Amino acid sequence: MKYDLVSVGETMVCFLPDSVNPLRYVNGFQKTIAGAESNVCIGLSKLNKKTCWISSLGKDEFGSYIRNQIRSEGVDVSANISETCPTGIMFKQFTSHRDNAVFYYRRNSAASSLTMEDMPLDRIKDTRLLHLTGILPALSESCRETAMGLIEFANARHIPVSFDPNIRLKLWDISAAKAALLPMIKKVDLLLLGEEEADVLFGAHDPDTLRKVQKENNYTMLALKRGAKGSAVFTPDRVEEVDSFPVNSVDNIGAGDAFNAGFLYGYLEEFSPRQCGVLGNAMGAFAVMGPGDTETLPDAASLHNFIQHRDEILR
Repeated sequence: MKYDLVSVGETMVCFLPDSVNPLRYVNGFQKTIAGAESNVCIGLSKLNKKTCWISSLGKDEFGSYIRNQIRSEGVDVSANISETCPTGIMFKQFTSHRDNAVFYYRRNSAASSLTMEDMPLDRIKDTRLLHLTGILPALSESCRETAMGLIEFANARHIPVSFDPNIRLKLWDISAAKAALLPMIKKVDLLLLGEEEADVLFGAHDPDTLRKVQKENNYTMLALKRGAKGSAVFTPDRVEEVDSFPVNSVDNIGAGDAFNAGFLYGYLEEFSPRQCGVLGNAMGAFAVMGPGDTETLPDAASLHNFIQHRDEILR
């Protein structure tokens, strides 16, 4: 099967609290899944794209749950089953001050042991797009080697690579992140990042700095995710500033992944850079309107109706 997009990375079981309190006062949780790479696969699957998620899961109930949940969203799953390492889990915390937090329990998880030998390269070699994030190389040395190996595999076969640095300082420090990520992002075609990540990697996120980064690396597109301020899309010949979609935000965790799904949908449909930005912003707006990372994401018809209702014209 030829996929529109293949992605590789860790997905965890995510526990959502049933009350807006510090976790020590929470008595009940709802179970769902969360992972930057699978979030993009699910988002694109809802938009009628063929996607495949590759990872490793523990031989445990949580691993079975993740595999079944992702498959139920129409995503093809290729997951090694580890006999010795568990599936990672995480907890979200909501407070009345809206300073939501995430707590990870993923050290020595099954996904952190991934190597190039685990990769089903026959599933990757014919994909239209390979999508990776900076979370995979942050998990372990073998995952760093795997991320670079996948990028080089795609480069050798002229498969476009999209990359979201997705820097998580709970996984590594800034110096380690820069040392690993800067060589990788020189080899990708589409760079999708937030303002803080641009600050870490390039020292700033202003237009002049990012125009220089775009020119030096010859990206097809560089998308700067700016949250409630919208996004900016840099191409070799112009910059498109794209307004956000104001909505009532419930949970902003996962909004960046939703943006990526919408943006890459536009790329796969060969829409203009501005259209890609509009689609990314719209998907991000859907993501923040409810708890969970993918539960509120729309199908293609709902997405386009939402955009048209806001008087945004895909042109």
